[in-house]
Amino acid sequence: MAAELERTVEGMNVAVPDEAWEPIAGWTAEEMGAWLRSIMRQARLERYEKAKRGPKKPKPRRTRFAAKKHVATSRLISGEQT
Repeated sequence: MAAELERTVEGMNVAVPDEAWEPIAGWTAEEMGAWLRSIMRQARLERYEKAKRGPKKPKPRRTRFAAKKHVATSRLISGEQT
């Protein structure tokens, strides 16, 4: 929302004369916050939803060395498996 407001303000600085901003310049932080909240209540939040991630692809079946089972080198050295 802040990024949207920032982009809008840039355009408003060009389109709205400086005299229109003078009353707003004297507002306190509380007044500015109340004004911004009233504007944000009218915002259509569905415009800012994140994209939903699709389902994950299934893990492919092993093709390389598929016939052989992995055997740890330490077991081969100790003679547990042959």
